[in-house]
Amino acid sequence: MGMTRQERNALHKKQERTSVGTGLPSVSNMTEGVPQLRNVHGKGLTEYTKYNGVLHEKVLEESGRKKISKPNTWYNFTFENSWANYGSTWQTAQYSIDSNGFVHLRGLIKDGSTSADITSLPTGFQPVMDELFVVRTSAGTSRVDIKTDGDVYANPGHASWTSLSGITFEAEKDKV
Repeated sequence: MGMTRQERNALHKKQERTSVGTGLPSVSNMTEGVPQLRNVHGKGLTEYTKYNGVLHEKVLEESGRKKISKPNTWYNFTFENSWANYGSTWQTAQYSIDSNGFVHLRGLIKDGSTSADITSLPTGFQPVMDELFVVRTSAGTSRVDIKTDGDVYANPGHASWTSLSGITFEAEKDKV
């Protein structure tokens, strides 16, 4: 009918508390099937479990690791409407896309037609929606629009020089 004292005690075993240690655990000090959490240098938060005398690991969170990605590839502009690189020691006009799908522009340009396209970005480098950016020019500030078809438009541009450095926008996902 009722439970024996031994049966009741078996149901109310003290549960082990979860704590996070550091470094690799010793297999000989581990209990079979009971996981241990460790914060391991170079791996992050890792769960270790002893099963059939063998230590198994599972990385849960790579918080301590820096993600290493290859550098962006930069592509030179194909200019339109008399726009050109400023030259000398100044950055060439280029575009790139990072691993998160953001397009970056850089460079100093000159001598183009005002209120005209500077270049046209290819498919995969075009924005989700039309974008407007305030940029530095020889006259102070101006505006550069980037259209969903990839046209980079000086609106109204300043023909002496215009900086494109720092322009960043999200590329349309289905075109990437």
